[in-house]
Amino acid sequence: MKEEEDGLLFSSPLPGLLLQPGLPRYPRDAWFGRHPAWLPPTLVLHGTLDPKTHLAGAIEHVAALRKAGRVTLVEVADAPHFILWTALEHFERAVRAFVAD
Repeated sequence: MKEEEDGLLFSSPLPGLLLQPGLPRYPRDAWFGRHPAWLPPTLVLHGTLDPKTHLAGAIEHVAALRKAGRVTLVEVADAPHFILWTALEHFERAVRAFVAD
């Protein structure tokens, strides 16, 4: 496999992680692939440039989760995936407001 990968110049480790995850997998239980019946107040921060999940998909998923509780979606303009690393000031502001509420 190493010989095959050398010429492809992969810039992401994701394909390898999908094939050989370094973490143990949890067994699929009755909750696997299902939305919860209830949620505590939940905050979702989503970058508008997230390459892993398109904003429209995140909005759709949050709408489904709102059937189970209060879910606050904060869209961070021009931010990619993982807001904590890529837009710390937006993360701090959103979390402080959420906790204060």
